[in-house]
Parts: sequence; structure tokens; C-alpha cells
Amino acid sequence: MRLLRAMFLPLSVVTLVAAAVVVPLPLYLEEPGRSLSLADCVDVDAGDSGAVAGDYLLTTVNLLRATTVDAVRGVVDDDIAVLGQRDVIPPGQEVPTFFAEQADVFATTADIAAAVGLEAAGLEADVQGEGVLVVRTIPETPAHGVLAAGDVIIAAAGRPVDVDADLRAAVAAAPPDQPVRVVFVREGARRQVDITPVDFQGARIIGVEPQTFHQRVDLPVPVSVASGSIGGPSAGLMIALTVYDTVADDDLAAGRRVAGTGTIDLEGNVGPVGGVALKVLAAGDAGADVFLAPAGQLAQARSGLRPDSRMQVLGVSDFQAARQVLLDTAGDAAPAAPAERAACPFAATGAWDAHQTPGGFRATTPFGRQA
Repeated sequence: MRLLRAMFLPLSVVTLVAAAVVVPLPLYLEEPGRSLSLADCVDVDAGDSGAVAGDYLLTTVNLLRATTVDAVRGVVDDDIAVLGQRDVIPPGQEVPTFFAEQADVFATTADIAAAVGLEAAGLEADVQGEGVLVVRTIPETPAHGVLAAGDVIIAAAGRPVDVDADLRAAVAAAPPDQPVRVVFVREGARRQVDITPVDFQGARIIGVEPQTFHQRVDLPVPVSVASGSIGGPSAGLMIALTVYDTVADDDLAAGRRVAGTGTIDLEGNVGPVGGVALKVLAAGDAGADVFLAPAGQLAQARSGLRPDSRMQVLGVSDFQAARQVLLDTAGDAAPAAPAERAACPFAATGAWDAHQTPGGFRATTPFGRQA
């Protein structure tokens, strides 16, 4: 018996140590991901398109399921954030389903971003939809518990809603503290409900993550984005700027490495994302000269600057603000020679094209735009 007890203690210790290393917790580590060259990953097939003088960097964060050892590492490492599963995966959604859907979100975002960039350069794009799908409702907002994932909003405040920008415009135009009548379809039945919007990060919202239902984008010229296994909506701003700089007469990059993050909608509005400070860390380590962040998250973004960093971190509210701030700062830190572009790491595995989603998933931003 003594021998068994003597053997049991070290065996138990080994088992506990092994569990701490391999058994996942309902936690995620969020850490700086790669900063990827967009100038070489975005192809615009227009007769007058040219090469970008410099580069645009798509910044990512890596999301890793945490074990006990990982969680401890996240607590002691300032470059890593520890998130609860509810902060990453919407309640009630299976983890594999969520990550698979993020690839679709990237494809939808790239469609919209290409349309915004081309229209800013004077090339008209046509975007249509059949309402706004509620991807999820945001806890502690007016829509939570009233609308549900899978609902399709077709009208708001007496206005038809065809694309997600229509929903945001209808909510934004509503009088303060007044309910908005939302008409939606659930399981084939038409319903309506009154929801009073609230203010959040400078915008008026009802509290849903929207996605244009049956979105169709008709671009005036073909645009492809090699994306590999990246998912999520946060590359919108940077894709739009890359497309614009490729076809417009303006030299926005001006030889610089321009990094950034932010969702984008059809009206060019730039929305908040997760992991901003970690993306600033990644961009600085990649040698970026400028980082563009959503205006409402500027302080958060600047908190990611290393003490010796000379990278400019600027806040922008929409595409035109981003375009103007790049023009205004072109002479501030322009290098003597244009920054060398890295080869697109995804070119060999194929590109995303209109309505064609990338395979797999490795890095994303867990928060999308709200309405």
C-alpha cells in the first residue's frame, strides 16, 4: 500500500502538469499576428492601373485556444491578451462554425472595400442585397433578446433596407431617444418590433452585427485579393486604400509602409475592430511608417506603440479622411526611396475573387461592425 501511495503522488503531479499543458480552457490568447503586404496581394485589372509606390500592410491578430500554461503566459506577457470565449465566439455558436464563417466575412468585406476604393477613384460600382442578416445581437444592447441571429431586416424607420449601410443610415437618422420600427423576416414570417437606439463609440446603434443578405457586387473592373486563410472584417479599410492607390492619380503611400485596420461599409465609414493595440505592435515590428486606426479607437491604438517607435498612429472616421491624412502626411516621413514590397505569401495558393472565399482560417479580428 505504501508503494502504491508513493507512486500515486508523482503520477498525479505528472497528470496535472500534462493537463495544464494540453487541456484547453474556455479562454483564448490574442497576440500580434503577421503584417502582410497588400500591394502585392491585390490585383486590379484596369488599363490605367499602376504599381503602388510603397506598400500597404494588412495587420492581423492570432487567436489561440488557451491551456492553463498559456493563460499564465498571457497574464505575464504585455504583448498578449487573454479573452473569455464569449468575447470571441458569439454565445450559442459552435467554434468551428464561427471560424469558418470568418472566411466568408473576409470575402464580403473585400467586395465592399473594392467597391469603395474604385468609386473614390471615379469608377462606379453597383452593390445590391435583399435585406440585412442579423449575424448576432450584442449583449446589453436594445436588440439583444428582441432580434435573433438569422433574422433578416427588410425595413427600418419607414425606409427599405437592402444593404447593411441602409440599416445604419436609418438608425442614425432617427430622432434621439425615439424608437425605430424594425421590420424583419424570421422563419419565413414577416414581423416588426420597435427598438430605441443607443449611442456607442460615436455611432447610434440598435445592437446587431449586420451582414447584407444575398449581397451582389458588380465591379467596373476585376479585382482579386489573395488572402490565404485570413478571416474577419477588419481588413476593409486597407483593401480599399490599396485598390484606390492602384488606379487613382493620387500617390497616397508616397513610398511609405502604411499599415492599419478598420471595417468599412458602402459609404466608406470606418468601424471599430478588436486587437487594435496588438496590431500596432505587429505593424511597428514590421517597419511600418504610418498606422491608420478607427477614430474612436485612437487612444487604444497608441497604447500599442513601443517606447522607441517613430511610427505615426492616426485616427480616421471614413475612407475620405484616411485618403486626406495620407496626402497631408506624405512629406512628414517619406523615405528617400520607396519601401520594398514583400512578395504576397498567398499568391502560390490562389486568390480570392468576387464571391469566392479563401480556404481555412488562422488569424482574424473577433469583432465586426455593429448597427
